[in-house]
Amino acid sequence: MKLTRFALSLSCALYLLSFIIAGCGKIVVTTKTVGIQGSSNLERGNLTVTRGDANAVNTKRLYQYNGSAAGESLRLPAAQLKVEISGNPNNLGEGYNYIQLFSAGRLFDGGTSHAKSFTENNTGSIFYLTQPQQNGTQESSSNITSHIGAGQLFIIQNNDRSVPWQVDNGTSRCLTTGGTDCFDMRTLTRQLFRQLVNNVEPSVEALFSNPTVTRQELRYIPHVVHEGFEGEGRRARGFGLIYFAEISILTGRAFIYVPMKFLFLDNVNGYTFFIDPLDNSNLTPSPSVSRSIYVKGEFITGAMEGIIRDNIDTAISKLPSTSIIPGVANGELLMLGFNTASGQSSAAAFSFRTTPIYDFILVPENRENGVHSTVLWRKDGDGDIENIERVTLFFLE
Repeated sequence: MKLTRFALSLSCALYLLSFIIAGCGKIVVTTKTVGIQGSSNLERGNLTVTRGDANAVNTKRLYQYNGSAAGESLRLPAAQLKVEISGNPNNLGEGYNYIQLFSAGRLFDGGTSHAKSFTENNTGSIFYLTQPQQNGTQESSSNITSHIGAGQLFIIQNNDRSVPWQVDNGTSRCLTTGGTDCFDMRTLTRQLFRQLVNNVEPSVEALFSNPTVTRQELRYIPHVVHEGFEGEGRRARGFGLIYFAEISILTGRAFIYVPMKFLFLDNVNGYTFFIDPLDNSNLTPSPSVSRSIYVKGEFITGAMEGIIRDNIDTAISKLPSTSIIPGVANGELLMLGFNTASGQSSAAAFSFRTTPIYDFILVPENRENGVHSTVLWRKDGDGDIENIERVTLFFLE
């Protein structure tokens, strides 16, 4: 009988001890991209975060690698996401993700731009890797020679808000602007692509005799930061889009990249919304993305590249910032669209922000480990606009 009481007491003590030590473990998440340069094995995109213990719960949830040096390429690149758990960490209800951009090696040799590295490090395909909150390693590889661009290690929690590729009409998440389409990532990006096709293409065609626009695309950048705003102490995070066009003329071809940043600016208790360069004004701190327009030409003289870039810059500056979604202005109404599509439809949604270290990330809707395209929309010649990839926008708050 005494032994039974002792065993029972020991059992109770161990049960209480389990509560005391809960949360004392940790979850270490690491990423890297490896490849071969010459005879050496190199690592890029090395990022790490520790989660699960009491001191790490409130750490930021996105870590950025800005990309390798211009012109550096790796053979047989491979990306890795590793999750290692020790002890008994808190169950945070989250998963771990890694996005690494890579483009064809030497794709951006030559050309002209005031900020070439931004386009170079944010254009191409992506390795996308995801692992739930458990021990495991995910890997993906490519058999081509690639420039290693920007990468992000980020954490998506089960209760994070998100804006899907498509919102169904008739649901509480549907905000319409007088038509039948709800506000979602599909509508936003498709309407913007059409605007760019209708405005940028004529500005380039006006420079040449009998030009042929052979291909146009709208590509996405998973994560962007506006260094000008942040340099002034105001957080400015979001996602990006790149308009791409290939134009043929009698004397050669031109490849054109026009990047834009869609930014959620810190407004103390919530966000304001800003599109750079469409919302540019004299009050906008530099650097502006409009300086990042990149043109690579195959002409007898390279002077034409700068002329094309300047014409596109002018065309972009004249785009009306209130008609990306017909009838919906930028700023608060676009913010209402994002909030409604993510399930926050009340007036108080404009102030919805739970942390000053918030972030945003565009993620492939098909969240399978492997290589994904960053092309959302494509138009070949005089053909119709086609959807290539779908994405979801996550609020990391």
